Amino acid sequence: SNESSESTTFTDSSSNTHTVTAVGDAKHQPPVKKIGTSSIYFDGTGDYLTLPKTADWQWTGDFTIETWFYLNSLDRGSFFSTSIEDSSEGGIGVMFEVAENKITWQGRTTGTNSQIIQSAVLNTGQWYHAAVVRSGTASGNIKVYLDGVALGTTNTQVGTMAHPASVAKIGLSRDDSATTFDGYMDEFRV
Repeated sequence: SNESSESTTFTDSSSNTHTVTAVGDAKHQPPVKKIGTSSIYFDGTGDYLTLPKTADWQWTGDFTIETWFYLNSLDRGSFFSTSIEDSSEGGIGVMFEVAENKITWQGRTTGTNSQIIQSAVLNTGQWYHAAVVRSGTASGNIKVYLDGVALGTTNTQVGTMAHPASVAKIGLSRDDSATTFDGYMDEFRV
């Protein structure tokens, strides 16, 4: 939700009402915004948001993750990520990010890892809309979009996403503090 300048309070406006916790100095920052009065500002040095461990991050069917974003640098930065906390699986649960000037999706269902790395000419200082969508069980059921244009699809990835009881992060790639987001996000939705 939109808050006053410099506020570090973030509210989940969905019916789930998850607690959103700011880490570092992630904050609302007008006047740079896409919708409303402010956006979330991440300065690229340890700022991110967390959402608690919940089965909500283990999608069994269709899902969408989307956000408006504005880059201050083209370095790697994550929109949304989870880690697999089951030692038999380990590693990435899901990761949706900008990496090397590309939009990237990685996700894992039990025993299956799926990845899309799509070229997209990104620039600093302008708003983009990014989305990743899983719909159905046919081949190519996950697609990544930039400004409403499909960038590509993955192989079939069905079943429960393999990230049991993981904390979800907005603005941080898994647990790697070197990959924090540098810029703004607005209207982030799962």
